[in-house]
Amino acid sequence: MSRASVCNTFRRLESDGCVEVSAEKVGNMPERKVYAITEKGKQRLLEELRENMLAPSAGDDTFALAMCFGFGMSE
Repeated sequence: MSRASVCNTFRRLESDGCVEVSAEKVGNMPERKVYAITEKGKQRLLEELRENMLAPSAGDDTFALAMCFGFGMSE
């Protein structure tokens, strides 16, 4: 995945209200963006995990990814 794809994904998640972005400066380092998941983002993540765990596609790595994050599901 390219850096541009990651940046575009975070921009979309921010505009959807799934993440919040803030600027942080530490010492002499350049300012950086810090992303934090919102409650809406947590709900969306759980929905995506459930969807991918219940109906995995053949040859699709999203099922494996869903299994990695499945520990965060309460039900």
